Amino acid sequence: MILFLFLSFLFATNNTDLEAKKINCLINQVRYTKATFIRNGTKHNSRDAANHIQMKYKKAVNTGFPFYKKRKISTGLFIDKVASVSSFSGKPYKIKESNKTVLVKDWLNKKLKENCQTHQVL
Repeated sequence: MILFLFLSFLFATNNTDLEAKKINCLINQVRYTKATFIRNGTKHNSRDAANHIQMKYKKAVNTGFPFYKKRKISTGLFIDKVASVSSFSGKPYKIKESNKTVLVKDWLNKKLKENCQTHQVL
């Protein structure tokens, strides 16, 4: 029983660490792209967009905002609720890359699959 509890704790810790690594990978995907981010109708460069998303992520981890309670932030939750939508207006963020504008949510999910999988972030 003690071994089971220890292994459960170890897996949970490693899983949380892996999620954080994937999220940081996604933030870096934002930071180093040459795209323009559109947040609430205003254009931002990738560095400013990454800084904003990172600030929102830290706030979500430390205070629970916008979830109203502290919780572990999975990669999916990060993409859906933190990095892809305005906490204030509820409007989705967009990204313009190569004269094509898409939702940040779709862009991040694509980057997750292409560049931020387990074997790429360990």
